[in-house]
Amino acid sequence: MKEMMLRLPVVEISSSDDLWMAKHWEKNGRYIVIRENGDVSVADVRLKPLAIGDARNEEEQLDNLSECFIGQPDLLDPNDWAPAIDLENAKLAYHSELKKVKEDLQQEREGHEAEMAEQKYKCETALAEKEEHCATLLAEKDIECEHRIDVINKTNEQTLTMRRMELEQEYEKKKLQLELETPKRFAQGEWVSGKTLTEIIKTLAGKIKEG
Repeated sequence: MKEMMLRLPVVEISSSDDLWMAKHWEKNGRYIVIRENGDVSVADVRLKPLAIGDARNEEEQLDNLSECFIGQPDLLDPNDWAPAIDLENAKLAYHSELKKVKEDLQQEREGHEAEMAEQKYKCETALAEKEEHCATLLAEKDIECEHRIDVINKTNEQTLTMRRMELEQEYEKKKLQLELETPKRFAQGEWVSGKTLTEIIKTLAGKIKEG
């Protein structure tokens, strides 16, 4: 069997005598009445008409009251439950908010990826430019070094050639001097030991005169 819930205002009283006191009721209508012993009933209350500007007496009683005793059923506090439509609306709102959060995250992710791609492109471009600049500098340095090496080689060759010429001249000079200073043989094949060519010539010339 299907169950339904009825929402009514609640009035708590200490005794049946208080049930008829008008001060416990806010206005005409139907109420859930809860007594101290836990008994529950539903009461239909009718207050006496009140002129405009008048106030009710503390001892005033109801004009009419009809009560239906229920017993001691389990009462549900409206604060502890919500209508199905409210739950469905809350569920729809949750899914809508979740969808929006996912879309925002996706947009943020795409924006971040685009920014990263742009930064990567800038870095790669800058790196390529640096590498090209370094390659150009290295090529220029290579050309400069080769030129310096050529100049040094030419200078060394010139220095070596001049030194070789000096050594050759010095060799020829010493060779001639040695030839002049080396002892020679007489016609008979005898050595004139320890004499220079000049001394030998003088010696031979003296002997010729003596003979």
